Amino acid sequence: MRHETGGLAVFAGSTPNIGTSVAAFGTAFRIATVTGKRVGFLCLNLKSAKTHLYLGIDRPEVTLDGLRPELKAGTLTGEKLRGYAFAPSRLNGVHVLFGNLSRDQAEYYEPEQIERLLAAARQAFDLTIAEVRIKLWG
Repeated sequence: MRHETGGLAVFAGSTPNIGTSVAAFGTAFRIATVTGKRVGFLCLNLKSAKTHLYLGIDRPEVTLDGLRPELKAGTLTGEKLRGYAFAPSRLNGVHVLFGNLSRDQAEYYEPEQIERLLAAARQAFDLTIAEVRIKLWG
């Protein structure tokens, strides 16, 4: 049986406060608005997640760090991820997974956990936009 999966686009920033989050989220919102497709937005900033603040939410109910047990166990599915995502009607079809709020836990994510998250997102959404922070040196 062949399983269709959604697309994946990544916005990567190397420096805080250069607009990567705003550009990534704006793109997700515009694509969802124009196409009517279900777009997932994953904030994969492990140390400086701010998307929740941009949307006026002080303390999100579900964040990336809250999914770590499922990511570690390999039990996160696309259906579960869709249920965890913040998706009010005002976002026009954008489903947001807020980033890591436990800054001190950032180094404990394993590559396999992020791979599982991206696989679940591709099951859950027509398109997933992931916003990440990369470290280029030191």
